Amino acid sequence: MDTPALHALVIRSCSERLTAAVVAPFIADGSHETFYDAFARHVATEFIENRMPYESADVAMSHLFVFACVEGEGDLPGYAREIFEAFDLGEYIHAGDPSGTSSERKYTRPKIRRLLETAPTE
Repeated sequence: MDTPALHALVIRSCSERLTAAVVAPFIADGSHETFYDAFARHVATEFIENRMPYESADVAMSHLFVFACVEGEGDLPGYAREIFEAFDLGEYIHAGDPSGTSSERKYTRPKIRRLLETAPTE
């Protein structure tokens, strides 16, 4: 997948929702899941390499989830779903965690690292 174009789309998705028109060039072969996985892998990589703050990565993944559910195939499948859920873990304080615990550091970062290590090939 065209990395500069995908990167531009990811950055754009940090501030606006994804639409069928902007996603269409990435789904030329008809595979939504291939696009979802590439998008999620890119967001995860940018985040884990400290080129994208948690808040921006979380918004980008939330916009991907909404797109998949509303304009895509009704759900965010597989690997992309796992990346989405990893960012979701950083959104709230978990039961039993002491005050001041960073859910992003405790839950999201380790899970994203594991998911990137086992990423499906493009």
